[in-house]
Amino acid sequence: TGACFMASSALVLLVLIHLIFHVATQTCNSFPYPKFVDSLPIPRKLSSSTCYTLEVSRIIQKLHRDLPPTALWGFGGSSPGPTFEIHSGIKTQISYVNNLPEEPLLPTEPLMDEDQSQTDIVIHLHGGVTPSRSDGFPSLLVPRGNKQVSVYPNKQPAGTLWYHAHPESLTRVHLYAGLLGFYFIRDQVEKDLDLPKDRYEIPLVISDKALNYTTGELIYPYTFIEEFFGDVFTVNQKIFPYVDVEPRLYRFRILNACNARYLNLTLSNSQPFHQIGADVGFLPFTVSLSVVNLGPGERADILIDFTNYSNQNVILLNTLFSFDEGECVIPEILQFRVSATATSTESTTIPTNILQYNKPTIAQTQRLITLSEVQAIKPNGENQTASLLAGLRYSCLLYTSPSPRDRQK
Repeated sequence: TGACFMASSALVLLVLIHLIFHVATQTCNSFPYPKFVDSLPIPRKLSSSTCYTLEVSRIIQKLHRDLPPTALWGFGGSSPGPTFEIHSGIKTQISYVNNLPEEPLLPTEPLMDEDQSQTDIVIHLHGGVTPSRSDGFPSLLVPRGNKQVSVYPNKQPAGTLWYHAHPESLTRVHLYAGLLGFYFIRDQVEKDLDLPKDRYEIPLVISDKALNYTTGELIYPYTFIEEFFGDVFTVNQKIFPYVDVEPRLYRFRILNACNARYLNLTLSNSQPFHQIGADVGFLPFTVSLSVVNLGPGERADILIDFTNYSNQNVILLNTLFSFDEGECVIPEILQFRVSATATSTESTTIPTNILQYNKPTIAQTQRLITLSEVQAIKPNGENQTASLLAGLRYSCLLYTSPSPRDRQK
């Protein structure tokens, strides 16, 4: 019996390996234009202040040299929006002004809340330790012509935060449309590490998109689907760009801004990443990795040393094996073009030990909270997919005839 069980288990494992390999090698091949012909755009940095105003509006950007311009939504006239650089402990106030047009950029099926407009916004600082009144709750919607005023204490260590649209039922659509940007908190610990800075610290917002290659328009499904996958990568809203680097150490602040796609980041020359930070701060010590894995919304703070790669091109790759039916693999993301010589003589190092953390105490109370996805019936009789936490929707509305499909416990 034991031998039969082991043989059966081995067969199942082989089948799984075959399925994973089969799915993972379905490469996206629809992009008809050359890659690595556009320089990576770098979001502008906002000058130091304690009070900011950001306009949320419809914008036009070129995503690729050979495509017509694309309509997006952006902050301050661009997507990604401008990068904030805030010192820890310095309070800031940001006014987000909704100047979107009346027509939504990517129309979707009717919402659960029939009073909600698809151009209502609310902005959340992801990773911020923020008072509830400024946190950007999904239901605190800001209609066109109005503004959201948020005050951020920034009483937290240095970290890679990001701000983004957060409206109930529409976060996925507004993010896809371009409403996101970086928010870096700085502190003395970071300053003492002698990390690469200024033009040697590069933010990377990675997302996958689907486009009409004739018109340049974004494509997004009208009907709700659980997971959406594009067939091209954009980095800082440019399709398969390149970036010129010198043969020296660089720091990259990376955000996975995909709707559903997970990333396994590797380099084409097999050199390692040196990860120094994650979602909201530094790691206790630097970790050298051949692969950096990021789920949607996750960040990585990494160092890459190009010192020994003068006059070479290095490709940032995605090598994730996927179980998702219909998700093709996009293997290439970004090209690094390493110059012959370095122009800067500043001293930068790969740190070893970074922070000393106190070991957390063991929790005294444990709770089991179920995250469910249900097919709910709206008052007008239409079906609608909704997510429930501990059996409740965010707004605590009651639904009739739910048919729960548990996703995670």
